[in-house]
Formats: sequence, C-alpha cells, structure tokens
Amino acid sequence: MEDIESLRRKADGGDSQGMYDLAVAFEKGEGVAVNVRSAAKYFQLAAEQGHIEAKAAMARLCFLGKGVAQDSADAADWIKQAAEGGHAESQFNLGEMYAFGRVVGEDAAMAAHWYGKAAEQGHAGAREKLAE
Repeated sequence: MEDIESLRRKADGGDSQGMYDLAVAFEKGEGVAVNVRSAAKYFQLAAEQGHIEAKAAMARLCFLGKGVAQDSADAADWIKQAAEGGHAESQFNLGEMYAFGRVVGEDAAMAAHWYGKAAEQGHAGAREKLAE
C-alpha cells in the first residue's frame, strides 16, 4: 500500500482509487489510526464516482451502522448499485435479500437472477443456492 500522504493527495485530487485505498487504510488502521467515520467519508466519495468496491463497502457500513447511521434502505441502494456494477459478492448478497425478503420484497425470480449473476463470476455460495 502507498504511504498515507500519497493516498491523501490522490484522494484530494479526485482519484476514486486513491479515495478507496485511503478509506481502507482508515478502516483497517494501516498507516493511520482506525477511524471508521473517515473511512466512510472516503468510501462514499469513491462510491459516488462509480467505484464498485466502494459501493459494496458503503452497503456494508450502512447495514452495520459503522461510521454512518445504520440505514437498511441506504444499504440496499448501495448494494444494488454494486451488484449492477458487477460486484459478485454484492450480487450474491442481493440475491439473499430477495430470497429472504430482507429490506426488499421477497422475490424468488429476482433472487435467482442475482444468484445467477454471481455464479457466472464463480461465486461458490451462489452456485450452491442455484443447485438447491
């Protein structure tokens, strides 16, 4: 990982990967003290620029209420964006949400759709769900 000052310069310059990497550093305490609020800030900035991993991270933080207010509706929105962007784990998780009616309405066809998308990318859990 790059040094923190280099990541800050990239993030402040509008580089979405720099924002994401800085967010990860804040979340994990790599080169800086752990600060989930700062992590959430930079994940959100990167996500708003279309960074798929950052969208998935925002979904996780919103579901857990880490660094941001716990908000299942926001989490569902971020996870849908990440899934639509091709993030396999988000596709699987969105499938789970539809399968069990969590935050979104229960919809077996949509669950199968998202499991299928994740399975196409080699997601083992999605393949197992489709085989059930």
